[in-house]
Amino acid sequence: MKKIGVFLITLLLVPALMSAKAKTGKSQTSASSASVPKIGFPFLLTSDPTMRAIVRNVKYECEAAGCELVTESWDFTPDALVTATQKLINEGCDGLILAAPSISGIPALIKICTNSKVPFVIPWRHIVDPAVKKMLDECPYFVGNTQEDDEQTAYNLLKSMTQKAGVKNVAVLGLTKGDVSGDMRDHGMQRAADEFNVKILTETRNFSTAADATRTVEGFVAAYPDIDGIFITGGAMTQGILQGTVKALDMHKKQGKVKIGMIDYTSGMDEEIDKGYLYMACGGNMVADPLFSCAMLLNTVKGAPLSDKPLWLKINFINLTSAQSSRDYFKYVEGDVPPYSSDEMKSMFFKFTNPDVTADSFAKVVTDYSLENVMTRHAAK
Repeated sequence: MKKIGVFLITLLLVPALMSAKAKTGKSQTSASSASVPKIGFPFLLTSDPTMRAIVRNVKYECEAAGCELVTESWDFTPDALVTATQKLINEGCDGLILAAPSISGIPALIKICTNSKVPFVIPWRHIVDPAVKKMLDECPYFVGNTQEDDEQTAYNLLKSMTQKAGVKNVAVLGLTKGDVSGDMRDHGMQRAADEFNVKILTETRNFSTAADATRTVEGFVAAYPDIDGIFITGGAMTQGILQGTVKALDMHKKQGKVKIGMIDYTSGMDEEIDKGYLYMACGGNMVADPLFSCAMLLNTVKGAPLSDKPLWLKINFINLTSAQSSRDYFKYVEGDVPPYSSDEMKSMFFKFTNPDVTADSFAKVVTDYSLENVMTRHAAK
C-alpha cells in the first residue's frame, strides 16, 4: 500500500472524516486522526484457495480505497463472532464486515456496533426474520447487506438435474442446520423434490475432511443401490469434499451413473466435470459478495455514503456446466488478477473518488456481475 505524507492525508481526509462523523457518530478525535482507516473482517482463515481469494480481494479493495484490512480468525459460531468483533473494535477498526453465521446472533452485533459507533455491513446472509431486519433498518451504523437467492438457486439446480440429467434418487451432503444459507438451500431443494417427484434418500452434515465425504458416500452407495444423484449444498464447507465424493463413486464404478449438483465452488471442478460426475456447480458469489459489501462500507467510512439508509443488494449465482467455464472462473475471478481492478473500483464502486457513483449505479454494478462480465472487462488485458 502506498505511503502518503501526513500533511497530504490530513488535507484529503479531514473533510471526509468529519462528514463520516455525521453519518456514523464517531468521535471528533477519531475523525480528525491522520491514520489510515481500518476495516475489520472476522473470517475463517484457512488454506482453502477460495477462502484465501476472498481475503486477498477484500484486502486489495481496501488498499485501493486507501484503507487497511485487519482480519481476525474465528470458528464461525455466533459467540466467536461477537468476541472477534469486539477485539477488532478495541484495535481501532473504523468499519466492520460481519458475516453472521445465524440470524439469532445479529442483535448482539447491532448492540456492539451501536455502542461503539462503528459502521458495519453483513455479506452472504439473507435476513429472513422481519424483526431482525427492522432492527437493522433502524440502526444508524448498519450500512447494508449483500446476499444471494439461495432457495431459488437450490430449486433450479435440482430441477435441472432431474429434467435434463434424469436424476430421481438423491442423497444430500448438507450444511449444518441453522446456517441461514444452508437452511434456505434445503428448502429450495425440498421444494423441487416435491414438485418433480425426486426422492431424497438420506442426508449427512458436518464434515471435517475429504475422507469424511468418501466414507459417507460409500455408505450412501451401499445402502441405496438406486442412487443416481448427490446434492452438495455447500461445496466450500470442507476442502476436498468434491474429490472425496468422486473417490467413493469411482471405487464403486458409478461414473456416468451418478450426477453431482453443488452450490459453492471448490478447486478441481473442471476435472470432475470432464469425468462426467459434476453436472453443475452454482456459485461465484463467495468472492464477489464481500467485495460489494465492503465497497458500501468504504464509502461510509470515507465520508461519502451511497445512501442515508441501508442498502439491500442481491447477487446472481454463476452456473458452471463445462470444464472450460470452470477454468475461466478460477482464472478471471479467483486468480491473481482481481475481478475488479483498482481503477475500476475507483470508477464504479467509490463515490469518494467518483462523485457520479450513486446507490443506483452501484446496484447496477452488482446486478451486472457475471463471469461473462468479468471476462469482457479483463480478457484483453
